[in-house]
Amino acid sequence: MCNRYALTKKRERVITREFGSLELYFMERFNIALSQSASIILVENGKLVKREMQWGRKVKWTKAPLLNAQRESIDKPVLWEAFEMRRCLVPASGFYEWTDYAGHRQPLRFEFEDERLFCFAGLYSAEDKDGVENFVIMTVPANEYVQKVHTRMPFIVATADYDAWLNPKGDLYKQVAPAAEQLISRWINRKMNSPKYDDAESASVLESPRSGGPEQLYML
Repeated sequence: MCNRYALTKKRERVITREFGSLELYFMERFNIALSQSASIILVENGKLVKREMQWGRKVKWTKAPLLNAQRESIDKPVLWEAFEMRRCLVPASGFYEWTDYAGHRQPLRFEFEDERLFCFAGLYSAEDKDGVENFVIMTVPANEYVQKVHTRMPFIVATADYDAWLNPKGDLYKQVAPAAEQLISRWINRKMNSPKYDDAESASVLESPRSGGPEQLYML
């Protein structure tokens, strides 16, 4: 599952063998949520490009927008029809999950120890009937670092597999497996429980869920 993530690197460079390199400049985002616009990376006319698209796709089979798509379902006709298998990378610096702590909903952020940028596997769509371009994030069964708090997690693509995932031709993407590198988790300010907060203080790290005092007990 992935319903909130962060992109706090202001400047990064994505490099692939087949499609070249791309200098990326971002506004810091600490709390990217459903229906918000965010950056994705895709191949267009043989080159890497960055686009801003809306996270979440309206679909016929549910009232709520489709936020994630299971990696195991990528070959199902419904995904081919909805997204025509347009694969993309979704830059991120961390993603959030929640656990119960002392009767409260406590957020955690999962990231690499050096806090570097990485990319989720994603699918994007052409413009919908309202003229909006959308993307969804692929998910996979949770690995050993995430499974204590959730059964699923975002599909993180290893840098060496960017080309295979992005290539619009062929089916090499089917061989791409989630990155196996260790993730660490950090307790985060409970302001993160609400998507309306998107600043550094709201995403600040706590030494423990008890730190910070009652002013940090922000609940949905």
